[in-house]
Amino acid sequence: MIEGHDKFRAEDFDLTSLMIHVKEVRGLDVFVSNYVTPERKNVSRRLLHFDQADLGLGASTRDYYLDRVKHGKKIEAYRQFLIDQVKLINEYDNRPSNDEKIAKDVGEIIDFETRIAKIMVAEEDRQDSFKMYNLRHLSDMQKLMPVELHCLMYGKKQKAPTWEECTSSTMHRMQYATGAIYVRKVFDKVPKNETLDMVNDLIEAFNEMLVENDWMDKSTKKTVKGMLRNIAYPGFILDSKKLDNYYKGVSEDILRASPKFSVDETDSYSQMIEKLSRWYIEFDFKRLTKLVDRTEYVFNPAVVDAYYSRYSNSISRQYDAIGNLRDWWDAGVKKKFVERAQCIIDQYGKIEVPGTGLKVNGKLTQGENIADNGGVKQALRVSSQSEFRRAAYRKYLKRYGEEKRIEGLEQYNNEQMFFVGYATICCGHSTKDALINSILTDTHSPTQYRYV
Repeated sequence: MIEGHDKFRAEDFDLTSLMIHVKEVRGLDVFVSNYVTPERKNVSRRLLHFDQADLGLGASTRDYYLDRVKHGKKIEAYRQFLIDQVKLINEYDNRPSNDEKIAKDVGEIIDFETRIAKIMVAEEDRQDSFKMYNLRHLSDMQKLMPVELHCLMYGKKQKAPTWEECTSSTMHRMQYATGAIYVRKVFDKVPKNETLDMVNDLIEAFNEMLVENDWMDKSTKKTVKGMLRNIAYPGFILDSKKLDNYYKGVSEDILRASPKFSVDETDSYSQMIEKLSRWYIEFDFKRLTKLVDRTEYVFNPAVVDAYYSRYSNSISRQYDAIGNLRDWWDAGVKKKFVERAQCIIDQYGKIEVPGTGLKVNGKLTQGENIADNGGVKQALRVSSQSEFRRAAYRKYLKRYGEEKRIEGLEQYNNEQMFFVGYATICCGHSTKDALINSILTDTHSPTQYRYV
C-alpha cells in the first residue's frame, strides 16, 4: 500500500518505532495495548500492563471477524471503508490510485486481522480476574516478545454533529476541566449535600441487607463494610490554580514543537488531539513509580453514573477490602455465591433478543446484571410486611418531602414512580446493528433487559 511512495524507504522502516510513534501522537495501541494502572494484588503501587489490543472494528469485535455468516456485511463495509481511506490519502498526496492493488492490500489487512482474532481471548472468558492476572518481569517479556463503517456497524443513518463528537472527545480527554465547567454551572453545594445524604441512605440499606443475608459468614460481612466512597466530584477542580497545575506540562520536552503542554484556540482539532494524547501518555507513565491515590475519581463529574473500581475503592469476591486481588472468601461462602450467580447467568442467558437471532450472553453480562438487580433492591427495600420501613428512598422522602407528581401520571405515588424512574434510565431504542454489537461486546445487557 505504501510501496512506491516517495517518502517511504524500506531500509529505514522500523515497526517498533512506528508503533511507538502511533501510541505517542494518537494514543492508539497496535497489536498489544499497554497502560499504567494499579497492581491487582497490591493496589498501593502501579504496574505497566500489557493486554490484547483492539481490532480494526473496535473493542470486543472478535466475533465479527470469526462469524462471516452473521457478520459478513459488516466486514465488507469495513473493507470498503479501508479502500476509501487509502484513496483519500492518495488524493491528498496527489498520487494515483491503483484500485486492484488497493483491494488486494486491504484484503491482506483483513485476513491478517482475522488471524489475530482467532488467537484473541473471547470477552466472556476474560471475566475471571485470577486468570487475567499474569505477573511478569521485564526480562520475561523480552523472552515472550523478541521483537462509513461506523454507520453500518451501529445502523446509524447519519454522522453525529461535529459539536457532539468534539464535546465527547473533550470530556474524555480532559475530564476534570470539563467537569469543573459543569459543576460551576449546575452543581452547587446543596445538590452535593443531597447526594451525600442519598448515598449514606443507600449504604445504610446495604448494611441492613448484609445483616439479613443468610449465606455470607460474619467475617466476610465485616470486611465488606470497608469500601471507600468517592461521591460527586473532587474538590480541587473548583480551585483554578490547582486545576491548571494538574494540566501543566509533565516535562519540558513533552512536545517537540512546544516546551510545555498547552492547547491554543488556533490549534486544529488534530493538533489538539495530538497534544492531549502526548500529555496523557506521559502523565500516565510518570505515575508508574507513585503510590496509588484511592480517593482518585475515575468518572467525569458531568457523567451521571456509579462506578465500581476494584483497584481503588471496591470489594468483590476476587478483591479484598482495599481492592487487592485475593481469594479471601471462605469456600462455603464462595460456593453459595457461585450458585446464585449461575441463576442470574441462566436467567439472562435464556432471553432472546427479537430481530437479532441472538440471546443475551448471561456469562458476559453477569457482573452488571447482579449490580443492576441488587441496586434496585438496595435502593427500595421491601420488608416481609410489604412496608417501606427501611428503604433508602423512603428515608430520602422523609428528609426532603414528597416529590411532585408528574403531569399525566398523577395517579402513581412516589414508590410506583420510583420503578418508572428506574425504567427510564435505560429508556431508548437501538438499531438492529447496534443491538447486535451490544450483545456481542457489551458487559451490560441490552437496555430493555437491564432490570428483569
